[in-house]
Amino acid sequence: MPNKMTAWGIGRRLGRITYSYLAFTIILHITRSDIFTITHIPFIVSVILGTILIIIGLVMWLLGVRIISKAFHEGRLLTKGVYTIVRNPMYSSLIVFISPGVALWFRSWLIFTVPFVSYIVFKLLIKEEEKYLEEKFGQDYLDYKSKVNALIPFPHFTK
Repeated sequence: MPNKMTAWGIGRRLGRITYSYLAFTIILHITRSDIFTITHIPFIVSVILGTILIIIGLVMWLLGVRIISKAFHEGRLLTKGVYTIVRNPMYSSLIVFISPGVALWFRSWLIFTVPFVSYIVFKLLIKEEEKYLEEKFGQDYLDYKSKVNALIPFPHFTK
């Protein structure tokens, strides 16, 4: 693990892999839409649902980006705002909302594989970021981690 982490954590690597795979699946879908199109979802329904997911994802991403840089440079653990409902709002926006929204826009089962691939990459990379945060913030981060979900922006239920 590097001694230093940027404010963007694993985001750039996750984004490069996700967007590269997304571009690949979109190109493949366009060239072979006869194979990959989900025909049992009406076009208008998929566009509306996809747009809603993408808007939610963009809002979550913007809310996360808006405060991360300042907190990082001040050496503060972010637990306010969107970070009260999800630990990784920018990763969540990509994996949970934007990628599925794009898949709905295209009505493509192939593009629906993007969030799953992204999730696997996230799980592989996030260990590095979490280790950094545990070393930097100690018990405060562990307490926060035990109360807030990593990707799913819903309440974290504990016993």
